[in-house]
Amino acid sequence: MKLYYDNKKRNFVYSDGKNKYIIHPNYKLKIRRNTKTKVNFLTASRTDGIEFNQDNYIEIG
Repeated sequence: MKLYYDNKKRNFVYSDGKNKYIIHPNYKLKIRRNTKTKVNFLTASRTDGIEFNQDNYIEIG
């Protein structure tokens, strides 16, 4: 798997070429209308890998 940093959205992306796992660090979550908590939020989706050729992605490893 490769690790990328998206400097537009400020998140990290793991990709194996077919799937991508996006980690949103310091995601703000509202609980009981008043409390805001910062968490690491993880999403997953499919990819063809072509999007990682854009300028906003920096390959880390």
